[in-house]
Amino acid sequence: HLPAARQRADVAVHHLLAEAQARQHFARFAFERIAVEFLETMLQSVAPAGHPYTTLELLGRARALLEADFRANPGFVARMMIDLSAHYAAIDNVEEELALLARARELADRENDAETVAHAGCRLALLRAGRDELEEARRELEPEARSLARLRQAAVRTRMQCLLARAQLVIADGPPDSALTLARQAVALAEAAADTGSVAYADALATVSTQLHNQNRVREALVTNRRVTAALDRIGRGSTLPMLNARLDEARYLR
Repeated sequence: HLPAARQRADVAVHHLLAEAQARQHFARFAFERIAVEFLETMLQSVAPAGHPYTTLELLGRARALLEADFRANPGFVARMMIDLSAHYAAIDNVEEELALLARARELADRENDAETVAHAGCRLALLRAGRDELEEARRELEPEARSLARLRQAAVRTRMQCLLARAQLVIADGPPDSALTLARQAVALAEAAADTGSVAYADALATVSTQLHNQNRVREALVTNRRVTAALDRIGRGSTLPMLNARLDEARYLR
């Protein structure tokens, strides 16, 4: 009876995997459908007096629409707010970025969405560490480590944010090699998943480049920095603050 029992077990596992995959596809489809609806609503919006929105006004309008029109789907709102927060980073408005990420985490926490809680929280920790608010950064990162521990397989970008947050804290008070190792792990995660079309990937490369330079490995730093600018160009971030920072780093390394 043993071969038959194994066969039944294999069939059961196959059905479970197929069901899980179907649910994942449905969830992705539902998210994309709501995202299209949100985009259409944004495109139909008209700025006051018919003038074009500034970037800051557009981001504020997007947040207001999310809170007002999509409040029935807080999980979607939380994930979109994390995406919007990256645009505040591009215009160096860290206070608004922090506020948006905190709100995203709050909404995700209500939904018991450990994945989004971890993503928002690790991003908050990364920002705090970058501002030398180290104790706050550690407090942000501790619960996110617990959130990640509850997940069987966290998304690549979530794991990257948490690795980069840890790297930023290590830069402040840990062995120099540790920060470089953590940043390289983040880069390797993205490349293994063929997910190199994100700002997070460019950020990870930039951290690697900076740490190589700090170890006086200037040629390696320069090669990696040129991967940063290529990545930013590839995702349409050629005219943003991260690109300007990367160009300044390239000039320093060449000098």
